[in-house]
Amino acid sequence: MSNKIILVTKTNISTPRDGGSLRVSALVEELRRKNFDVVWFSAAETPGENLKSPRFTLKVLVANFRVLAAVLGVGSLTTARWYSPSLVRALVDARTRDTFSISIIEFSQLLIYRSILPGTLILDMHNIEFELMESYANSTSSPVKKMIAKYEAIRLRKLESRAPDLVATVAVVSEHDREILERISRSNSASASAKIVLAPNGVSADGFMMETAKINTVVFVAHLGWQPNVDAAVWLVTEVWPIVQKLDSSLRLQLVGRSPSPVISALASECVEVHADVATVLPYVLAAQVATAPLLASGGTRLKILEALSCGTPVVSTSLGALGLEHLDDSRGLTIADSPVSFAESVVKIAHSQSDTENIRALARAYLWPNAFARLVEELQDQEEVVGHVPEKK
Repeated sequence: MSNKIILVTKTNISTPRDGGSLRVSALVEELRRKNFDVVWFSAAETPGENLKSPRFTLKVLVANFRVLAAVLGVGSLTTARWYSPSLVRALVDARTRDTFSISIIEFSQLLIYRSILPGTLILDMHNIEFELMESYANSTSSPVKKMIAKYEAIRLRKLESRAPDLVATVAVVSEHDREILERISRSNSASASAKIVLAPNGVSADGFMMETAKINTVVFVAHLGWQPNVDAAVWLVTEVWPIVQKLDSSLRLQLVGRSPSPVISALASECVEVHADVATVLPYVLAAQVATAPLLASGGTRLKILEALSCGTPVVSTSLGALGLEHLDDSRGLTIADSPVSFAESVVKIAHSQSDTENIRALARAYLWPNAFARLVEELQDQEEVVGHVPEKK
């Protein structure tokens, strides 16, 4: 039996630029290090890794109908967004050309491809997507966005409540996510049969090995086109930063990330810089006195917290921004503050203090990607034992 794995994800991971693609890229690297042969495909850019798509055939047509039926059954707009005929063709081609023992589905929305994937199915849940939508619905002031987010939350909750019955194993990033998944799956009429394993977000070794002088900056690193991050940046600039400026006018705020929306660009001023589509965010994080995670809706930025800690940069976060990392609060590396005043005061206090870089980095070492993925990799190795082929454990 082959130890080949198909992995399906949302975006190209060749040059990862956000938290989701960083996680997937790290997982592929770790699996290959453990002697798995991984072929990945993305819904945004297919086929992955230069595999040729087949010509239009009856087999491809049937596969498209099956995926479209799944899209309609879910009824979610964010799920429909990731339907790709090119991806369907690439997956059919891969199954025709080779034998795969395991398929890994990244993100709940991509469960729509479940019926055309080979072997044992594994779902890697980066977030509890319905919770993220509920949180966003509660935080937005736009009636239209609130209505759409509530609808999405209902449809995604239905999908995710069924997830443990649709795959063999589900990987979650926190105990918080595990508890929610177990609760909603129990409420589902179907029996939940999947094994749920913890595979927290992690961090690469890059930040640990870099050094630079600190300057008077505070940084927020994120995908600056994603609406929850846009809302977080607006809150940081309009509600928090005026208080920071009153306490210390020498501090400058840097918003760093890809694809900034016009709203983000309009936030630039003498004390607020916008750095778009930079080659790497690490120099900004390393040089900053403080990194921030000011999310008003749950999901996403936890990986950026770990990245900052690996650089020896302390972090101030909202409770939602640090979801799953609450145990690091009150340490020298992470401070949680939810009001504009407490957030601003924490930023200034930390900026004025002498941070212990090595102690801060020590907090992140447990989250190096090989450690973060240990249980998931072990589960995949166990799956290989079931089908009769065991990659060498190192």
